[in-house]
Order: sequence, then structure tokens, then C-alpha cells
Amino acid sequence: MALVAVPHAEVQLPVAFFLSPKFTPDRIAAFTEAARRQPQHVRIADSVEEGALWVLPAFDIEEVTQLERRRCRVIGGPLAERLLRDPSVLGRMPRLPVFDLVFRPGAAICCTGLEPLERVRCTTLARWLGGRVADELGPDVVVLVTTRVSLLPDSKYQAALARRVPVVRPSFLEAMWEAKADIDMSPHILPSLSGLGICFGGLQGSAFE
Repeated sequence: MALVAVPHAEVQLPVAFFLSPKFTPDRIAAFTEAARRQPQHVRIADSVEEGALWVLPAFDIEEVTQLERRRCRVIGGPLAERLLRDPSVLGRMPRLPVFDLVFRPGAAICCTGLEPLERVRCTTLARWLGGRVADELGPDVVVLVTTRVSLLPDSKYQAALARRVPVVRPSFLEAMWEAKADIDMSPHILPSLSGLGICFGGLQGSAFE
């Protein structure tokens, strides 16, 4: 048996898929047939077992959270299909759970200026789509996610502008998750004055946001 290093874990080949009963019979049959053709890489587990990848047809936050609490390693059906087509993907998987590898390998997002619940939602979606979440604006960051412009010279927003990293609203990740694919980010680019208070002269200090 070979061992493949996966972030935060080691997976023994052939990797075991436990297919959620929520899959349709036709899709279960397709997974089973694909695994039969490459028994050295993948096998279908009849019951939950240690080390198996729990495969879901769709991600629901409550279900995924419950499985994580049980220390299950969760992937989406599209990622399982990728693994069946190309077993080398196993060694490139980021931290689980992952629904599919929509972000390119090694890509990260960075968030700033978000409310706590909004930040959790953005980081969760990024990870489900195969991306990493970085605390700082490093070279692997492909987008900065925020809801407002910052004029502070040392802000992440200004650093993103200097490095030409796209600055997007959280709607970008929501749209990616809805499409389960890479999308055009232009509709989600943060407007240049978004969130700034603007004071117009001659109006006695009246401010508009």
C-alpha cells in the first residue's frame, strides 16, 4: 500500500470513497464503475471507515459541520470525479473539506474590513472551492475581499492596489460558489469610493456615504 501526503493527513492508496446516500443510483453506479477500472487508486467503501473520504453531492453548512465534528474528511462529488480521472490530484488537495478545485493550485484569498459573520462565510466558501485563506497579502493572494475602500497607507487595500491585486466584494465568492466554476470578476470589483464618507464643501459639513 502506498501513502500519499495530503495537507493535514496521509491517505492510503487505494483511497476509499464513502458515497453519501443522497447520490442518485445512477451516479453511484458511475462512481463504482470508474473505481472498478482503477482499483490501485480508488475503491468504494460500503460503510464509513477510518481514513475514507466522505463524498457529498452538495455542501450544506450544517451537514458539513456535523461531519467535521465527527472528524470525517469531506469532499464534493466534482472533486471525487477529478480524483477518478487523475489520481495525482490527491497530492494537491488543500485542507479539507473541499467541494471542488475551482481556484488554481496554491491560490489564496485575503479578507479585510469584513464583519465577523461575513468573514466566516467568505473563508468557508474560498476553502470549499479549493482556495486558501491568507492573513497577509502575500504573493499567492489572487484577490482581496472587502466591502470598503481604505485610505490608510499601510492598509491591505492600498497594498493590493500597489501590487495590482484585484479588490472584490464578497459577492464574488458567492457567485463563484453558485457557479461552482471560475467566473468573470469584473461585476464584483469594489468601486473606488465604496464605503467612504464624502463631505461636500458649502454644505456645512454634511456628509454622505
